[in-house]
Amino acid sequence: MDTRLNNMSVEAVATYQFVNKEDHEIYVGLGGRANNLAGLVIPLGAHFFPFSSKNFGFHIELAPIIADGSTIVRGSWGIRYRFRQK
Repeated sequence: MDTRLNNMSVEAVATYQFVNKEDHEIYVGLGGRANNLAGLVIPLGAHFFPFSSKNFGFHIELAPIIADGSTIVRGSWGIRYRFRQK
């Protein structure tokens, strides 16, 4: 939203899903960012599938960004759709 291209950052994160149930998943990750607020990223998130069709659900994530000696916490939420179910 109202972001200019020179403010965008590249971010790469490897995640580990340590809870993998039919109606919810929880994960943690570790990665890095480049460009704006370059530094370390540590996301913690969850996916919830409350409906009978387990393809559609919700996503929530908190991700501390450690950059230049300061820490910023980024949050996100949204919807999730799985094209293939296990």
